[in-house]
Amino acid sequence: MLPLKPRRRELRQFDLEQVSCREEFDRKFIHAAISKWYGSKDAFTEFVRQDLRQHLEPCLATRFPMRYLLLLSAAQMSVSLEFVLALWKGGASPNSILSFAIAMLLGVDVFVLACIVFSINYLSDRFAARRFGRFDHAQTLLITILSGAIFLGGSSLAQAAYGSSLEHCILF
Repeated sequence: MLPLKPRRRELRQFDLEQVSCREEFDRKFIHAAISKWYGSKDAFTEFVRQDLRQHLEPCLATRFPMRYLLLLSAAQMSVSLEFVLALWKGGASPNSILSFAIAMLLGVDVFVLACIVFSINYLSDRFAARRFGRFDHAQTLLITILSGAIFLGGSSLAQAAYGSSLEHCILF
């Protein structure tokens, strides 16, 4: 799989004559169909460079949609909200509940998780091209381990912060 930036460039510089087929019959058939549907090969080339590229660019965007981030965060936040409810029902002080909410809900569930999702999105795009054959799986594993380590580190820092004081939670 190619990274997305070269794909955009390929669409901008598309040339039908550079496209190859394994079988000569397939190439002739495809070129005949293109000429029939679009009027000429040049019209098809212009369609790919202009209209198709403009239509596909939003799909090729490297930005992670915010609604997906909110959807991913919702599961983690619901777990943290259960802990907030348990602290409240258990009679914990408002200071403790607020400390937990700031450190875990805001710190980990919003900021750390967003950082991880954006990092995974970037790294997946950056290292999408096949490089090492069978070792590409190891590359994916390293990205996953790195993401898990960041989450574990963020959660540990948040736990230390809300166990310490409200000020440390705000600093976190």
